[in-house]
Amino acid sequence: MIKHDFINYKGNTYAYIYTYGNNDKLVVMIHGLGMDKTGYGNFDILASRLFDAGFDSLRFDLIGHGESSGSSLDLTLEGTLEVLEELLKVCDFKKLYLLGASYGCAVATLYPKTCEKIVLWSPAFGYKKEINNPNVNILYVTSETFTNQLINALRDQATEKKKKKYRNI
Repeated sequence: MIKHDFINYKGNTYAYIYTYGNNDKLVVMIHGLGMDKTGYGNFDILASRLFDAGFDSLRFDLIGHGESSGSSLDLTLEGTLEVLEELLKVCDFKKLYLLGASYGCAVATLYPKTCEKIVLWSPAFGYKKEINNPNVNILYVTSETFTNQLINALRDQATEKKKKKYRNI
């Protein structure tokens, strides 16, 4: 099921899309500046594929972005982390995964609670020191390297090997 709704928090309204189906794994997608909860459509496609793979997902608009109220000038990491906590209350999950894009990478790395994995999509800089969970393994790979590996895996019919490499980090 897909729930498109809003929460009110500290005088602002935040839009979110929650894709769920009795899965105990939740992927939260946190977009970057100038984007919205759809991630230019990428988050919508990813949510559908994640659901097919057994993951629920949550994506939301930051303050002053998309359908959320307020001004983007009021955007802070602390405020975004607070909104994330409020949004997680509408979700039913046991295992949490975070995917941050651009600004969302900073939010994901500063999230104070344990999550299974953190994916950083186009981070502005490295975040090794900011990860709060010592059990999280980090693999830095450029988009060029990743794309080349994907093309080679498709060409060589070695996609299972590539999947294992990145899923077992």
